[in-house]
Amino acid sequence: MKNTMKLLLLAGLFTGAALESAAQSKMGYINRQAVVDSLPAYDSAMTTLQRAAEYYDQTLADNQEEYQKLGAQYQEMAQNPATPKTRLELKIKEIQALEDRMREIQEKRQEELQQMQYDLLKPISDAVNKMTETVANERHNQNPFRVTLWLSLKQLPSLCDAKS
Repeated sequence: MKNTMKLLLLAGLFTGAALESAAQSKMGYINRQAVVDSLPAYDSAMTTLQRAAEYYDQTLADNQEEYQKLGAQYQEMAQNPATPKTRLELKIKEIQALEDRMREIQEKRQEELQQMQYDLLKPISDAVNKMTETVANERHNQNPFRVTLWLSLKQLPSLCDAKS
């Protein structure tokens, strides 16, 4: 009977220690992209990117319209037998130059929008990473009530604004 009591007491102690250990080593996951997407600084950055993209899109649309006009002019000139070949060749060179310019604009659009996206979103992403590290460190140091994710997120927009 004494052995059974000792065994039960020992089992209870091991179970309690295991539960205490499990309670202290809680794991959590912070979806950083969801946090970034919910920030006003992110909305502002995306609006800036959208405006830049719209500018390039409008420039390309204007060039496309000019390209169609030049193509129609070339067709008219080509149908007229009195049109000298040199004028046709000049029109072809003008069309080719416009094609090259449109291709350059498309390449520049892609490069500049990617760089702009990086420049605008990096400070936001860095601030979120810093805050999640702070939360993780506070939680690891057994102070779960001092810093919460909510409070950290409340401070995050001011950090993003300060780095912008």
